[in-house]
Amino acid sequence: MNSIHPYGLKVFWTNFFKASRESHKTCPYNLKPDRPENKAQVAVLSCLPSANNQPSKPPKSHRRPLVVFLFLLLTLSPVLQPAPGAVFSNFSQQQAASDQPYYLNPAREIDLLKKILTFERTWKARAGQELVIGILYQKGSSISSWIMEDWLNLHSHMSEAERQLEGVYIVFQKIELDSASSLEAILIENKVQILYIAPLETRNIAKILNEVVRVCGKLKIGTFTAVPEYLDSGVAISFQFKDEKAQIVINLEASRAQGFDFSSQLLRRARIRRKND
Repeated sequence: MNSIHPYGLKVFWTNFFKASRESHKTCPYNLKPDRPENKAQVAVLSCLPSANNQPSKPPKSHRRPLVVFLFLLLTLSPVLQPAPGAVFSNFSQQQAASDQPYYLNPAREIDLLKKILTFERTWKARAGQELVIGILYQKGSSISSWIMEDWLNLHSHMSEAERQLEGVYIVFQKIELDSASSLEAILIENKVQILYIAPLETRNIAKILNEVVRVCGKLKIGTFTAVPEYLDSGVAISFQFKDEKAQIVINLEASRAQGFDFSSQLLRRARIRRKND
């Protein structure tokens, strides 16, 4: 139910009191004629405390509108009140518009990635002393920026052991998609070996993903995401979470183009995503 605008309520009660005063003058039950000469006295006396210090009662002429007012207030209060959650209706609509059919959990995603890499033959040679994981995000998107911050906050809360994989330190580096610099130059400058792609909100998402995948294929940078649909554009790995279970989905053609070399043991456990799936 839509809430009633405050201005509408003001107009409603103004017209109601005006009609009440008019009906009081013409009401057949009001048999006593008005006495203009006593109105000033009534107004003054109504402002003075009574002799026994008890609050004075309203004049009889005002009781009927007051009773009607209280009756209508009690009757209409459930109707005039906004529906539950109506105060946050705009926020709820924005949230519903941005809701996506995926589940984001950086802590579980990094754990899964570390397990996957134990079945990948080339990552350690490419990493050297540090494994730099770039977090590609869209600054103009709230959800994309939040995910980037979650990844960076996760790294600051990880223990010394959690920040390592087989003796190689893991580093997170944010990569801004909206930067004026070219993506290729940024990835080379930050020595990114694996790129995480956060949810993106843009009409040209297919075109952007194709360019990201092209650059990563050229630089042999592996890609992963929590948005399964991005695999259709050439992202290599995606995670799908349902309750406590997690599923690894691999675009095998894309993963090979980006330099991943997974063992058959991993491929038997993962779900292989094909173009028509």
